[in-house]
Amino acid sequence: MSRPTVLVAGLPRSGTTWVGEVLGHAAGARYLHEPDNHLVRPDAWWAKRELGPYPELRPGSSGGDYDRLWSLAFAGGPRPSLLYAGARILQRAGASRLSGRLAGRQRSRPAPGPLVVKSVHCARSLEWVADRFDPAIVVVERHPFGVISSWRKLGWDDFLDNDPGALRYAMAVLGVDPLPQGAPWLERAAWHYGLLSSYLEQARRRHPDWLVVRHEVLCSGPEPAFQRISARLGLQFTEATARFLSASNRPGEGYSTHRLWHEQVDGGRSRLTPAERALVLAVLDRFAGALLAPMPPLVPARPPAFQVTSSTSSPGEIRPPCTTVA
Repeated sequence: MSRPTVLVAGLPRSGTTWVGEVLGHAAGARYLHEPDNHLVRPDAWWAKRELGPYPELRPGSSGGDYDRLWSLAFAGGPRPSLLYAGARILQRAGASRLSGRLAGRQRSRPAPGPLVVKSVHCARSLEWVADRFDPAIVVVERHPFGVISSWRKLGWDDFLDNDPGALRYAMAVLGVDPLPQGAPWLERAAWHYGLLSSYLEQARRRHPDWLVVRHEVLCSGPEPAFQRISARLGLQFTEATARFLSASNRPGEGYSTHRLWHEQVDGGRSRLTPAERALVLAVLDRFAGALLAPMPPLVPARPPAFQVTSSTSSPGEIRPPCTTVA
């Protein structure tokens, strides 16, 4: 890829949209939001119909329709058209198979400048995507308290704790047993977080060139951090980028990326009770062999120096400014 092409990946509700949108406001850049989201994109539903919501592919595997989905994404995404609009209407009406077939015929919308793509569904195939298309990878991490409390607020329960492939991987590779039947929602959410995070953690250990950013630390000093991230990725951080970033520092709810930055640095600790936090950590402890211990939430008297690390750094450490992106 001759132009800068970036893939921002992480768990749902980890701050990936915020990171992707800010980087997508770099000079001449375009942002493509979740091309593989089967819930809102009929072509993604079609491509993943036999792979599940979080496809598991290893480098060198044949991707079939999933490969074509990502080829279209990295070419700039589907071109807006009445056909694609109609396919999305059909999907919302419940005709997913027909809408998927129609949407799969779309042509790409060329992106002559930098392209920033964001996904929260490719944790189990991130290495496959990286090997196949060679984008610069940015992995966004967020403390489990913040992620899980956000899932609860939105009423999510589409977890992988009953997925046969996920269970096989957890037992055979991670040595993690399935949850008991009828486990409470919070325990299931923590298991889901641990499983997906283990895929990302194992992948980034094998790819020290990937960029890893921590959401809580990013919120403690966003502008200088995004300036260095942009420079590392070959993107140009401009006054317009800074204005967009500054505008996000306000109250927001739901899927909005507007949040008061200073309220995010505690990692969601205040959104769970002490007993709930203990349960989450107990579940994540089962993944200890593949997953680093959750980083402590930040509770500084003043905003700390920002942190941008390479994938060889430990997310459990609070570090001074990293010279690797200077």
